[in-house]
Amino acid sequence: MREDAIAFVDTWKAKTGIAAKVLCQWIGISASKLCVWRTRSGMPTVHAPFSPREDCLPKEEIDAIVEFYLEHPGDGYRRCAYMMLDQNIACASPSTVYAVLKRAGVLRQRHGKPGSKGKGFHQPSAPHHHWHTDITHVKVCGIPANLCSIIDGYSRYCVAHQLSRNGEALDVEVVFLQGIERFPEAKGRVISDNGKQFVCKEYRQLLTMHGFTYCNTSPYYPQSNGKQERFHESMKSESINQKHLVDFEYAQKVIDDYVDNYNNVRLHSAIGYVTPHEMLNGRAPAIQAERSQKLKEARERRRLAFLKNKGRLSTHCETEDGSAGEQPPRDSSATTTASTVPAGKAAGVFKAAVCAG
Repeated sequence: MREDAIAFVDTWKAKTGIAAKVLCQWIGISASKLCVWRTRSGMPTVHAPFSPREDCLPKEEIDAIVEFYLEHPGDGYRRCAYMMLDQNIACASPSTVYAVLKRAGVLRQRHGKPGSKGKGFHQPSAPHHHWHTDITHVKVCGIPANLCSIIDGYSRYCVAHQLSRNGEALDVEVVFLQGIERFPEAKGRVISDNGKQFVCKEYRQLLTMHGFTYCNTSPYYPQSNGKQERFHESMKSESINQKHLVDFEYAQKVIDDYVDNYNNVRLHSAIGYVTPHEMLNGRAPAIQAERSQKLKEARERRRLAFLKNKGRLSTHCETEDGSAGEQPPRDSSATTTASTVPAGKAAGVFKAAVCAG
């Protein structure tokens, strides 16, 4: 294609005297590209040499990332990235971890359903401004039971929880009193659905007595209380549904263990991949700053290692003299009119010349 275009322009310029710039326009290339093609005439097409980044991951860190990800099948690549960063296993950003896992062919597909977020109330700016509460059903040895819990809307910390056999208003009040006993300074708003346990007069009087206001979500719209719904869904998918709850005491122990892990160990994606306990105590900014510093130091270490071993690296091919070298001057002849050779006829002649070649 390159040699055919050069031959076409030279041939018809000599026959008709039309400027090379006009002929280039007719065949759909720029005059500057023709000049570059002339400097490379007769040379084979060779790609640019491989140039690795200075801070690219070494093979040891790549293997550590893949191994850690495979050892945690229940966690996504973002959570694994921050877990490895906190445990000093591999210092890489979530996007780098994603690229490594995708290149290794071990990246798991997400199975979540696309949600529709509504425009709800303003999000809290400090702990204990919003408490979300709800009741979910749990089967214990085939018998339905009810789990009531409260989470803090700011930190996602599970304030209180209790598994009961009936799920009556008294059980909901007990869970609220557990939260008040654990955090007596809390004053805010309790958000719940329109269940009979939450709209009864006794429960609302209890909230008012302890300085709380109440807010009921829209009927048939569980997204309004999405934080609490998501907490119950995570608990069931990550713990309850994977175990056989043989009796009530064992079920309560399973729930207690999960809540302890949720509050103090599990990194939460909605709050910057820190634990709810750290978010509740205000340590999230310091942890995120420490992670950023670790990533910066790791990139600098890789860059220095790259520069140290730069002399040992071999490129795939040598750079050719071409577009960077001396180029011939552009065609300076005056542009003539297109009446001598029409544009359509020139394009047809060029195509015929290419096919014949």
